[in-house]
Amino acid sequence: MLSQIYWREPLYLWAMLIPAVLWLLAYLQRRRQWSHIADPSLRPWVEAPPSAVRQGAMRFAMVLAWLLLCVALAGPRTPRWIPPAAQDRATAVLVIDMSASMAARDVRQDRLRYAQAMLTGWLASMPESLRLGIVVYAGHAHRLLRPTADRGLVRHFIGQLDSIVLPTLGNALGDALRLAGRTLTEAGGEPRRRHLLLITDGDLGATAQHAAELAAAEVQASVGARLHVVGVGGPEAVGVPQAGTRPLTVGGERIVSRREAAWLQQFAQGVGGTYRAAQAVRQRPLSEVLDLPPPRIDPADDHLVLWNEWFFVPLLAAVALLMLALHPGGRAQAGAVPVVTLLLALLLGGCDSGRFGNPGQPQADTALAAGEYAKARGLYAGLDGYRARFGEGVACYRLADYTCAARAFGQAAWLAPDDAARGRAVFDLGNAQFRLGDYAQASVLFTEAEGLGVSPALTRLNREFADSLDASVRRRIADIAETERRADWRAQAREMPDALRDRLVEGLQLSRPPVGSSEIVTLDADELKAMIVRGVEHSLGGRSTASTPGRYWVQSSAAHGPQSTAGLFNRLLPLEIGIPGAPDEPYRMKGQRPW
Repeated sequence: MLSQIYWREPLYLWAMLIPAVLWLLAYLQRRRQWSHIADPSLRPWVEAPPSAVRQGAMRFAMVLAWLLLCVALAGPRTPRWIPPAAQDRATAVLVIDMSASMAARDVRQDRLRYAQAMLTGWLASMPESLRLGIVVYAGHAHRLLRPTADRGLVRHFIGQLDSIVLPTLGNALGDALRLAGRTLTEAGGEPRRRHLLLITDGDLGATAQHAAELAAAEVQASVGARLHVVGVGGPEAVGVPQAGTRPLTVGGERIVSRREAAWLQQFAQGVGGTYRAAQAVRQRPLSEVLDLPPPRIDPADDHLVLWNEWFFVPLLAAVALLMLALHPGGRAQAGAVPVVTLLLALLLGGCDSGRFGNPGQPQADTALAAGEYAKARGLYAGLDGYRARFGEGVACYRLADYTCAARAFGQAAWLAPDDAARGRAVFDLGNAQFRLGDYAQASVLFTEAEGLGVSPALTRLNREFADSLDASVRRRIADIAETERRADWRAQAREMPDALRDRLVEGLQLSRPPVGSSEIVTLDADELKAMIVRGVEHSLGGRSTASTPGRYWVQSSAAHGPQSTAGLFNRLLPLEIGIPGAPDEPYRMKGQRPW
């Protein structure tokens, strides 16, 4: 909870030291005076006894009240809502081992499904400020998902892992780390907020381990991401299944696998990372696994955040203590009244002036009413509060500076004292966005303004106009994109160099003759070239006929339902690495172990 507290004016907290400084000065002065009056050995006999308990309690209450007033002056507050632009986002890429050894059953179900269940549990505590991406690897590395803060989307892809079949066997951990590093770089963000979370059993083999160590060092040097390794599996060797329950054998020898905890720990520590066993972190929150610090808001983005102000709590507590301490009459009470008055004056002076009025507000209002918009904008810029921000927005709008107007009206909406004032600011913010050409956003704002009490006659008219323009813009963009796409592909299809056509034809490979279609393998290169050109031309023209308007889906078999995400990946990943069609079984990679 304390990590969520922010301070409007934190320098006022230094005033808490004033009682200690005053006490020290009084002590030194008293000691100097006594040194002139009596010998130190006689001081206990002539010094008055300590003050009564009641006086000590009163002094303690006064000091505590001072401390509370200093806290109130500093302005404690907590964020009620943080816009995405003000969030200190962290980015992490999950690097998941999907090699054959992850099918070993030394944990519940198997290692991959154990990791899948662990990730699903972590997503329940996924921080809102965290973006997650997914990279998987076996013989090749593949990126399944770019970093996103959409928890539901990440959960969907994690749920598909056990159904995805990678097209090659092996342990290309080094390639996976480099791909994850590029993904983090493309996602942006500060290097200190980048993380790699590797989930593997560590059973790679010496060659792949060395390649992974080199890749991790490269990524650390270029990306600055911190590596977190989670080891899956048990310490005892178990058999690796090949398909179903059939064990994997190489050269007649059964293959076994264990979690290589020693190498994983050495691997992580080599780049300043951390290593933990899956059993030790499965029940921990994801933020703890990644060692994420509490997100903090940049002071420059304070104006974008909707705050809960808590200064009145220590203020009321301080006033109550002062009243209790000064309740009995006497000189102490009379002497403390000016002190209390001074403290309250300091408090009111330190609070947001927008809450208690702006001295320059009348001059700015007069300039705005007189049409001196540039002068009014300058005057409003030096003031605080809702009225100042709203007036600045009006002045900027009249000066056709719609970016300035949108910023001012947006700030006024957050500072509005009630829904009616907020509705006016949101409505004018919609007008500014409309002038900036963001018709979709303007339509949303007009709807929000109507919900806040603005006249439906005004909001409906503006919203309909914005929706109409937005639809026209979208149609125009679609027409331009379609025209450019058609022109580009037609030119490429008709002017395709022979060398490029030869290269396309050479990339076609048939591992086995299709049943009933053996004649297709007898086609020569020229016939294949003509088929490629004909296919490109067909895809560009004649698709929108009266009988078949727009795009349509051809289902090859009624027995097969719509493709799942995993099914689509199983068809696309082989194409990604140059394998035509989905193989019945993953291919073995030369120079790599198949598990």
